[in-house]
Order: sequence, then structure tokens, then C-alpha cells
Amino acid sequence: MDIDLITNTLVLLNEKKEIIFSSTKGGIRPLVECIQTIKENNHTLHDRVIGLAAAKLIVYSKAINKVITPTISKPAKEYLEENNIELKYTQVVDNILMKDRTDICPMEKKALTANNNDDFIKEIFELFNKLKQ
Repeated sequence: MDIDLITNTLVLLNEKKEIIFSSTKGGIRPLVECIQTIKENNHTLHDRVIGLAAAKLIVYSKAINKVITPTISKPAKEYLEENNIELKYTQVVDNILMKDRTDICPMEKKALTANNNDDFIKEIFELFNKLKQ
């Protein structure tokens, strides 16, 4: 099955390779929304870009066991490998950058400087829940 990551920014497949979640939104928001809807395990995530913030959310979910992406940051790759998440990627970059490429993405920075993963995850969910209101 070919996954369209030109139209979609994120696609989640179940064990039967059926699409159970997809999004055209940018940033990390689609992954946060996706994780909040997952009920089962053994999912495959296709995402345009995986940074450390996304990697930490993937591991936290305990529902995604495979990630396929064109671009992954070095810290994200290392974190996912340490947590036994199967990876397929095209390129590894030092860090995920903002669209204008002038600085590291704010979520990547936040993930890189977080001392405690539980606090980091809680902060991400609180941030996106506030944005929903």
C-alpha cells in the first residue's frame, strides 16, 4: 500500500494495514490527536517528519511499533531505537528545523531539554488541550 505523504502529513495503519487515522495538519498536533484516539496496539505510523518530541509521544503511546518517515532527527532515531520501535527512513538530520530553517523547531528544543519524559508528555497534552478550547 502506498501512503500519500504529499496530501497527508500523518497516516496511522492498524495491523490489517487499514487507515485508522490521517491528517493534513502540520506540526506535532496530528500526532497528539492520533495518540488520543488509539485504542489498540501494533500500529504503523507514516509521518513526513519525526523529531524527538514525536518520538517521545510515539513511545508514550505504547501503541505504535513501526515508524516510516522520509526524515527523522538523529535524537529521534536514537530514542526510537532504544525503545525497540522499528524504523524505516530516507534521511537522518541533526535536528528538525523551523520552516524558515533559522532555528531548531520549538517542540524539538523542548524535547531535547526535558529532564523528565512524563513531565514533557504532560506538558504537550496540556498545551494542545488548551489550544482546543
